[in-house]
Amino acid sequence: MLFRSVSQSRYHTYIEAARHYTHLYYNDRSRGFDRLRLSFTQALENFIPAGFIQTHRGYAVNPASIQRKYAAEIQLTNGLKVPISRTYKAKEPESSLESVGEKS
Repeated sequence: MLFRSVSQSRYHTYIEAARHYTHLYYNDRSRGFDRLRLSFTQALENFIPAGFIQTHRGYAVNPASIQRKYAAEIQLTNGLKVPISRTYKAKEPESSLESVGEKS
């Protein structure tokens, strides 16, 4: 497991697939990201139980970091935008992606 406790995931905004690595982004943009030598699938095995939501084939977000949801992307509290595909939008329950600051 990547975290010593699930509570450590609160410091992370989202994860992004990057070939054979996974980038782990922090809430604080000045801190940047960590490059993990894990496939995105392996990273998801750790982050999904910690509460992250997969929004695209190469992205998963911390729901606590979602500020607003648009038709094709999610705006995070730090101002970054992450894509959301129709496939993952349809898979997620109403409470996780549909109700967050809905705005098309």
